[in-house]
Amino acid sequence: MSNREPVETPDPSDSLFGPRPRRGPIALLIDLFSSVRFGIVLMVVLFIYCTIGSAGILYPEIGPGKWNPLNPAVWRHDMIRQWRVFELTEFEWFHTAFFNALIALICLTLIVTTIRKIRFNALTAGVWMIHSGIVILSIGSFIYFGTKFEGDAPVMRQEVVIDVPGAPAATLPAMPGNATSVRTDAGEYVFSIVSIDPAWELRTEGDEGKRAYAVTVDVQTPIPPGRFMRQLLAGYPQYTEDVIQGKRRVKKLPEFEGRALVDESIVLSLEAPMQDSFWVKDSAALCVREVGAGLEWSQRVIEGLPRYNDSIAALADVWPMMMGEGERPLQPRILDLPVPPPNAEADPLDGIDARITGYLRYAVMQRGFVPGGPVFNPVAELTMTTPDGQVFNESLVAFDETRRSAYDGRLSFDWIESAEALPQFLDAGSRELTLRVPEAGIEEIIKFRVSDLAATDRPMTPLGETGWQFLVREAKDRLPLSSGRSVTLLLVDFVNPEGKKFTRWVFEDPSRNRDNHETAMEDPHAPQVPDPRIETLYRPGRTLSTISLVAGPGDIGMHVFFDDGAGNRTQRTLTASEPVEITYGIKLDVRRLVPDALETEKPLIVPRRQRDKDADSVQAYALVRVELSKADWRESRWVPFHRYTFEEPLEPTGVLSRFEPRLFTLPDGREVEVMVGRERRPLPHAVRLDDFVLTANVGGFTGRMSSVRDWTSVIRFQDEQSWTDPVSVSTNNPGTFEGMWFFQAFWDPPRPGRFAGDVASQGLNFTGLGVGNRQGVYVQLFGCCLAVAGMIYAFYIKPIIRRRRRARVLAELEAGRLPRRVKPLALDETPIRDHSLSPVNGQEVSR
Repeated sequence: MSNREPVETPDPSDSLFGPRPRRGPIALLIDLFSSVRFGIVLMVVLFIYCTIGSAGILYPEIGPGKWNPLNPAVWRHDMIRQWRVFELTEFEWFHTAFFNALIALICLTLIVTTIRKIRFNALTAGVWMIHSGIVILSIGSFIYFGTKFEGDAPVMRQEVVIDVPGAPAATLPAMPGNATSVRTDAGEYVFSIVSIDPAWELRTEGDEGKRAYAVTVDVQTPIPPGRFMRQLLAGYPQYTEDVIQGKRRVKKLPEFEGRALVDESIVLSLEAPMQDSFWVKDSAALCVREVGAGLEWSQRVIEGLPRYNDSIAALADVWPMMMGEGERPLQPRILDLPVPPPNAEADPLDGIDARITGYLRYAVMQRGFVPGGPVFNPVAELTMTTPDGQVFNESLVAFDETRRSAYDGRLSFDWIESAEALPQFLDAGSRELTLRVPEAGIEEIIKFRVSDLAATDRPMTPLGETGWQFLVREAKDRLPLSSGRSVTLLLVDFVNPEGKKFTRWVFEDPSRNRDNHETAMEDPHAPQVPDPRIETLYRPGRTLSTISLVAGPGDIGMHVFFDDGAGNRTQRTLTASEPVEITYGIKLDVRRLVPDALETEKPLIVPRRQRDKDADSVQAYALVRVELSKADWRESRWVPFHRYTFEEPLEPTGVLSRFEPRLFTLPDGREVEVMVGRERRPLPHAVRLDDFVLTANVGGFTGRMSSVRDWTSVIRFQDEQSWTDPVSVSTNNPGTFEGMWFFQAFWDPPRPGRFAGDVASQGLNFTGLGVGNRQGVYVQLFGCCLAVAGMIYAFYIKPIIRRRRRARVLAELEAGRLPRRVKPLALDETPIRDHSLSPVNGQEVSR
């Protein structure tokens, strides 16, 4: 053992002047929040959080053929906030408890660091202003986002007020295609809007050159003249006048003796309707009303309704979706959201439990067939693909005469019980057309096959010496009618002895025969009485479709018979889900054969690549499954999500919102209508639209959005006594009224007719006003201004102060008032004092 004394290891907590005092948890926290490194960590976390909330993330998909990260096709973009675990909008993402806590920690770090490490003086005032501005801005943002609500409301420009003797007054929103009826003791009056011109030019002396909003209403009355049109001009009721169809203005007709109206007892006028409600953004509510108990909806707010992810209890609840590139397979997800009753208003569902049990972001209701029906009902579901890639899906019902065939009878489905019936689908046999000319006593029977009619260059055939000529042009088998039945007919071209050509439609029932002359081709639906000089009788026998699908039980299987285009009939055996090529290069695939099919209606989820992004953003095609229950009674329906829950359809085309309530029958026998849409709230003050001004770029409005420079809504608010003065609200110029902000959210653009029966519109019939509050905005503005002022001070004023101080110190050195051996402190340097006591004399030590 060594005799040397052991060396004492110094305590790392000791300092030059003695042991350091131990620091408590509060002091450690103060050190943490004054740490620059901790502040940088918080800023990095905030940056990552904001990035994934606004832009989402990119990541490579893992799978066969997706191993190359340099291939853009393997990368997938996802919005994390839309994942099922979050289901947050961008506004909600930046208002979560985590985000608020993160901002609070950053502000606390900023405050502690500023107080502890930045001494307040003339040189550091700019930094203090910047930090104070950031903290005040954060406080204002907490107030703003914590109290913010926002929504929108459509405001119609005009509505037609209808007053008919013997009936209560009715209103009709001024939208093209809108219609309503009024019943009186004299009969039913029907009013429909046929056209709207938002900029009708006046030509009456004194007002020439002015423009007005013009509405033309078609009026059908139970008394003569029965029908006329009335033109209404907003702001100019004195120019209201009627026009009789096929004639001219009523005031120009002598029988009306200068009157402008056909029936002065029918009073129509234009008024600007008021809007007293708005619909909250990113909200959901269940609206219920009892049938026959009024138009007002009772509203139940739905909390937690999904927005981005589908939820169904079982895959059988929807039709199978066509999977495309990037589509994820649908998985069952249980959704069970209770919908509590309202607190203050009467509830038609009193005692009924309401729940949301399913949600589909983008789906349409579609009828189809499922197995397991109570009766034998064979249905073939097939797909036909043309050589140019067009795909046609059909469901044919063997025992339904209206749905057993498609494409004017060219495709049909038959069910047979014996294989002996198969040969009859190869040859339909000959058909007979009997022609009689009673005056000449001539009767001729023409036998032919459908394949004989394939040639297009066949000449007319003389009918003996009668001067008549004929040509059997086309046979139409099993042609479906609107009544649900079908007919078989033959088209025969005739030339009579006078050389006039016409086509006769020859039916199995001779009483249906009719002639269509060349002179009537402009109106092919106008029938002509058959020429009695020639009689026709058609016996089609057994008719066959161009493509006949035949199936039967057991070993009979499935077969397809088709015309090959050369007059031959071909047979092929089919197997489910195995396409075969048939006539004209068409491929036929029988996807499924269901012997006991039951027709039902279920949602069909639309693949993402086929979705309209604009419609998807407002949940225009969302479906919500509503379940009502009480004791042992339970009923559920898929209910469309409505952008607006109107009391009545506002317009027929669904431009603003569809109107598709679902009917439920309660256990007590009452019927209720149910709608799902956004939460509706009352406006503190009703608003109405006085005018809508469209400002176009140079060259005028072309119908495209790019030609629009701005649009402005001129609105008024209803106060306690009357309407306020007009307020203009444009794209970047919102209006305010008693704490509420109104801004231009959308408008009514021109649109052509989109489908048969749809009325084209010149637009400008309504405006969309955004509605919201802006509490805390001035606090935010003050914080921003203070921070900007601090930056100006730090970058422009602080250097001036430093230069002046340096110049003053140098001047004093030159004058000898400061000893040169004393090194002056830097202009922004202050003594650092260790406030611990010296072990020698108990005095503070400056270091």
